[in-house]
Amino acid sequence: MSYFEVLRQGSPFHKVSINSERSITILPVDDGDADWLRFQEVVAEAEENAGDEYEVLPHVNRMRDLPGWSPSPVYDMAAITLI
Repeated sequence: MSYFEVLRQGSPFHKVSINSERSITILPVDDGDADWLRFQEVVAEAEENAGDEYEVLPHVNRMRDLPGWSPSPVYDMAAITLI
C-alpha cells in the first residue's frame, strides 16, 4: 500500500476530504493543541514520504501558535495530490 493510500484512510489525528481519485485534503481531527501537534507530525511524515508519488501543499495558519512547535509553521490543512 502506498503512503498516499495510508493518508487517504485517515487516522486518530487527521480527517480526510476526498477531492478526487488523485487528490485529498487532510485536516486536524479536533481543535485542541495536542491534536494540532499530532497533525503537524502527520503533515511532516506526508512530506517525508512524498518522493515522486505525490505533492503535499500545506496551508499555514498564521493565527495559531503551538507550544513546543515553534519556530516551525503551524498547518491547518494540507492538499495532497498524486503526481
